Amino acid sequence: DALLEPFWPEGLGIARGFHSVLDACSAIVRWAGGASEEVVQQHVAAAFAQLKTLGARTRGSVLKSSEKDYALAPSSRYRSLS
Repeated sequence: DALLEPFWPEGLGIARGFHSVLDACSAIVRWAGGASEEVVQQHVAAAFAQLKTLGARTRGSVLKSSEKDYALAPSSRYRSLS
């Protein structure tokens, strides 16, 4: 979270914090499931690319609207990773 230098008045810290934890857990699950280092790094890079574009104005275009369907898989949360 701190690496992304969030703009605190927009509430980005907690949003990016939760999404980055889910992204990290998703990468760990892939790695533990036998995915290669390269595949896991690509997975992390794709999720991070989406996370750093998340802002108050971009939320609707970055995240899917159905929060109840969010899961570890970044594709369950980020629109462009569907």
